[in-house]
Amino acid sequence: MCANLVTNYKKTSSLCACGFLHQVLSHVLLGDQILISLTEIKVFTASCDKTAKMWDLNSNQTIQIAQHEGPIRTIHWIKAPNYSCVMTGSWDKTLKFCDTRSPNPMMSLQMPERCYCADVVYPMAVVATAERGLIVYQLENQPSEFRCIESPLKHQVSVGQILNF
Repeated sequence: MCANLVTNYKKTSSLCACGFLHQVLSHVLLGDQILISLTEIKVFTASCDKTAKMWDLNSNQTIQIAQHEGPIRTIHWIKAPNYSCVMTGSWDKTLKFCDTRSPNPMMSLQMPERCYCADVVYPMAVVATAERGLIVYQLENQPSEFRCIESPLKHQVSVGQILNF
């Protein structure tokens, strides 16, 4: 039943997805991304309503942590040695890095096209954009673009994952 309600979810630890859906259903049904970070005791959602929200499981409070001008397609937790943040990618051609303690993003990067998908394995992030674009970001110290290439694939990339060997 839960698989029918949520089209795409990511787990960083085991948790029954059905147990928290009633708390975030109104936000999730508008979008397609849930990020569960049990190390931080938080659930992050990204939605087509152009917002990203954080549900703190300790306090049972939900707050908005990001706002975009277009639908948010991807959300990822970044845990670096000198900062922690949530990265959101949107169809408004921006990648935002949000400190969950502040209403304003700590950084916003412009992309050449709409974000379709992304993955993060510190110290790198990869974003697939419209028009077959692939952008690699380095996340050490402060996020910045490392390389931008056109995908050698014939069709648009809609799912991607960094493999860590």
